[in-house]
This record gives sequence, C-alpha cells and structure tokens, in this order.
Amino acid sequence: MTKNLGANDQYRALAGDDPDLALARWETMGRREKQAWARAMVDFLPTNPGPTMLSFIIGPARAGDTSNLGAAWEHNAGAFSLLGFDASDFYTLHLCIRRRVGDLLSHAGTKYCIATHNPDNALGLIPEDWAEWLRRVRAGVSPLRALDVVLDGDTRTWPRATTTWDDGSVDVSV
Repeated sequence: MTKNLGANDQYRALAGDDPDLALARWETMGRREKQAWARAMVDFLPTNPGPTMLSFIIGPARAGDTSNLGAAWEHNAGAFSLLGFDASDFYTLHLCIRRRVGDLLSHAGTKYCIATHNPDNALGLIPEDWAEWLRRVRAGVSPLRALDVVLDGDTRTWPRATTTWDDGSVDVSV
C-alpha cells in the first residue's frame, strides 16, 4: 500500500526529512548537475502538475533550462542528492522500479512512494526510503537485486552461485 497523502503531505514527503536542507542542496548544485537531474526527472516525473504546467517544465528542461522545474522537483532532487544519489542513480532506481512497479504499489505496508493516479506517468519516491538501495548498490549489489532485497527483505530465495577464478579469488552471488 502506498502512502495516500494529501497534496501538501505529498510535497513534504518528496522533499525528504529536511525540506530547507534539500532546497539548499539544489541551490548549490552546479548547472550541469541540475541539468542531469532535470533530464532524469523529465523521464521519471516525481509529480505530475498537469499538462499545461508540464509544457512549461519539460521543453525548457530538455533544452538545459532548469529554472522552471518547480519546487517539488527541486526539493526531491536535493533530498536524493543529500543521501548520496546522483541523477544517474535516481534514473537507474526508476528503471529498476519499472520492472516491479505493480509490486511496489501493492506491497503491503510499503512506505517507498506516494500514491499517484498514474504510476506510468508520475511516481513520487520518498528519498529516505531508498537510502538502503543506494547503500547496497554502492557495496556492489546489482541495482535489480538491491531493489528486490529492499522491497522483499532477506526472505526472498536467491539463486546462489560461486565462481572460483584461476587466481583463487571467489565471486559469490548473494
């Protein structure tokens, strides 16, 4: 079950634990970093403000202008960035989620995203709830497996395998 929040609560969830700090992080990002976040968010909308507002956001964002993204997008990017995500991590997470979006939205007791009318169009992720995914990816777990572990815990059965290389090193699939 996703968090069914009112508009103001959805905005706060996207902004992370400290909205002021998230916005400050956005404001200190360089031009290229903001552009990377804008491109990622154009493909994976954190909110859908409607067709008219999207026309003012998406066209300029694709052209590299990040001045019209809107506070919710800026806060969301800043909050993810504060957790160590960069735009490519955010993009990869969303690509992984697309594989399991139905599971995510119906996952009993989930806290990972806000309710949205059309998750194919916009899926607002709550930044703090994805810190464990990034930690696992940074530790060498594949992004898809990290998603499964975060969503399912350690209860899922995994294909386990080991490979011993000529130099004696061992790779273990966990």
